[in-house]
Amino acid sequence: MPLGDRIRGRLRHVLYNPRQLLFSDNFEKGDFTKWTEYSIGAPYLTVVTTPVHEGIYAGKLYTNDINITPLLAKVLPQRTDTLHFNSFVRFIRMPTLTLFATVVLGRYTGAPFWSFTYKAIYLGVGKSGAKYYWTINDALTSTEVLADVWYDVKLLSSRSLATRKAWIDNVLIGEVTETPSTIDSVGYQVYPTNAPVDDGIYIDNVEVF
Repeated sequence: MPLGDRIRGRLRHVLYNPRQLLFSDNFEKGDFTKWTEYSIGAPYLTVVTTPVHEGIYAGKLYTNDINITPLLAKVLPQRTDTLHFNSFVRFIRMPTLTLFATVVLGRYTGAPFWSFTYKAIYLGVGKSGAKYYWTINDALTSTEVLADVWYDVKLLSSRSLATRKAWIDNVLIGEVTETPSTIDSVGYQVYPTNAPVDDGIYIDNVEVF
């Protein structure tokens, strides 16, 4: 492609894709050093070579102990009115009851809490009958979720639009229409529901705009 065409193409990308990339991780470094907090460590929080969505590595959070809730959090370098949190997520299995606060866009606080003290929007899993469905802020949606499947997850939180939204595989699955508080963090946390059976997720291709 001629240089002029490449430059014009790049300008189109800048003009029509104004969102600034604030953070990304595809785990190809083989660790979690890009993250603000990666609590507990192996074997509950590890980088694995299978399964992966793309590349060589993916992240894994899992627990088989009701007292262990592995967490991966990133405090962003700047606060913005609107945040987009994109990643691929795959469940190890479907839990007996619920696996909640799995993918979080909110506010992370370090010591002494070491947790997401505010969750503007978060996804989890709920059971209805014999099937499992995505939940948004603990509310059951109509979108079914299965184990051993990579899902393209997108979260949006906007103060000016007074809304929070979630998409799975580019399909809108739900919306919360109220103004969120200040958000500055993204991440994942796994809560055990039926120890000692393993509950957890794989994650890959994380981007925050």
